[in-house]
Amino acid sequence: MKEGIFQFRNFYVTHSRSTFKVGTDAILLGGCIGHNRILNKNETNTILDIGCGCGVLSLLSAQFFTHANVKSIDIDGQSVEETIENFSRSPWNNRLSAECISLQQFADNQADNLKFNLIVSNPPFFENSLKSASKSKAISRHTDMLTVNDIASCVAHLISDDGYFCCIYPVETASNLKMRFIDEKIYCVDEICVFSKKGNNNPERTIMTFSKKMVCKTIENVCLLDEEGKASDWYVKITSDILP
Repeated sequence: MKEGIFQFRNFYVTHSRSTFKVGTDAILLGGCIGHNRILNKNETNTILDIGCGCGVLSLLSAQFFTHANVKSIDIDGQSVEETIENFSRSPWNNRLSAECISLQQFADNQADNLKFNLIVSNPPFFENSLKSASKSKAISRHTDMLTVNDIASCVAHLISDDGYFCCIYPVETASNLKMRFIDEKIYCVDEICVFSKKGNNNPERTIMTFSKKMVCKTIENVCLLDEEGKASDWYVKITSDILP
């Protein structure tokens, strides 16, 4: 493939202009959404992708949820332009749309009776770390423009009563997010702690599913690599439908 192009099983994306390049986080979250036992694929009709970057999560959501219309938002204009181009080449173009707008403004503009069954996000999470020289790239990876408080309050406003919010965060930020969501009476009902390799003591990422319904929480510890440094069975399973 040419530089700046990432090939998935059922589509490809360009990501040369987007502040978010295709990376492991998006692939992990997309794969987990597709294999999430809690989410009802037949009853999910409206999906929102917060901070869509080049549109990867939106495209994967459209692939897995065949009845859903997917709305993608991002504050970076070039990312949204590239997302729209990626949508136009996909098999699900008629169910995908993108808009250059902040989450805060989008939530303010959204009518109270228009809610989403599923909200997904691979959000900015490098809190209090060194800023990038590129403004747009810094925005995509720092919480200055989209804080944990913003995520929690806006998701609470936009999610339906039976809806879910799926996201991926570093462990240290995930705990703050879970506490903030409790204030909104939204609860973490599924948590996957992702370790880079079997035998490591600390997980690299936490993939979480939130709901307004307080149900028995499931927690799973998984590894990206096995003892031999090869892709783990778990990773192969969740990416089997999305990678070539």
